[in-house]
Amino acid sequence: MDDTACVHQWGEEMARLAKEFSAGFEAARGYSPGEHEVPLASAEEGEAAVALLGHAGAAEALLEYYTQLGPVVLPDLGNGVWIDDASSVITQKEAGNYPNRLTGAVHDTVTVFGTDGGGGMYAISHTTGGVYHLTLGPSPATATTSI
Repeated sequence: MDDTACVHQWGEEMARLAKEFSAGFEAARGYSPGEHEVPLASAEEGEAAVALLGHAGAAEALLEYYTQLGPVVLPDLGNGVWIDDASSVITQKEAGNYPNRLTGAVHDTVTVFGTDGGGGMYAISHTTGGVYHLTLGPSPATATTSI
């Protein structure tokens, strides 16, 4: 199975799990859940996102994600998980709100694509395609912004 098919399959499974999570949430927590969304992108949406992010130099693995999926909203999962839409990734980067370099124990170029609701960010490595969870606590690298 190619990477694009894996991303699509992951998105379908996450959408199913988000519905299941929401369905049992109120009984377990005593209040209604927020809106949980893991949308699959249409071909047109995927092409537009990839064009926008590709022009801005986003990591290849992130482009693969946006060909198949859109912004994820899971507000009740832990502190919450949000994966931005492509235009928000670019807007935040250009505004200097998201770092694009890690320096220290790890040296890497990254693209931040989401947040965890507790002040942390999710960033994808341009080198390996791996995902970093950048928290506000001590970390092996310092996140810096340079445009």
